[in-house]
Amino acid sequence: MTSNTATVRKHARYGAATQQEFDGPLPQPFPREIGPRAMEYLAEVVDSGLTCDMVGRFEQAFAEAHGVTHCIATPGCTPALAVLAAAFGFEPGDEIVVSSVSDYGTVQGLISAGYIPVFADAAPGTINVNAETIEACISERTRAILVVHLTGLICDMDAINEVAARHGLVVYEDACQAVFGRYKGRYAGTLSTAGAFSFD
Repeated sequence: MTSNTATVRKHARYGAATQQEFDGPLPQPFPREIGPRAMEYLAEVVDSGLTCDMVGRFEQAFAEAHGVTHCIATPGCTPALAVLAAAFGFEPGDEIVVSSVSDYGTVQGLISAGYIPVFADAAPGTINVNAETIEACISERTRAILVVHLTGLICDMDAINEVAARHGLVVYEDACQAVFGRYKGRYAGTLSTAGAFSFD
């Protein structure tokens, strides 16, 4: 017998169903249609024998779109943040102030390299950090501030950069949730020393 309807149900310890019954195809989180330009690019890659430079073209286009000189593609934001921390020359045991509201990927590379994430509280009435909540976390071991722009809301970067300058700290951005978000006419990810992005 073949059916799309799930009939086997398992129950958790307190009786909650762990599987919902369904009928038909599984829902998709967003449309999976590929447009004609994407198909043209795919054909170009396949026809080239996988030797065309799509990554380089993306890096150039993304940098130009953000009004910056450089863009280096990585598999995602988590490795980009880890690479940036290494490029800044941090040492194991150095502290990096970061938002307490974020994805684990924001701090995964820091922890793996032996850096210590210090979590700043969100500012009252918002989900983002601000200069005051960051400054309260700064110690003699602090080397950087990793700003996370959550849900497209850009942090007050002028005040954060001012605090960093006063303490001699590097500022960089996790702009995964704010791609092409603007702050005073500039894009998220370009408001500090460097920014990291993701499209997933």
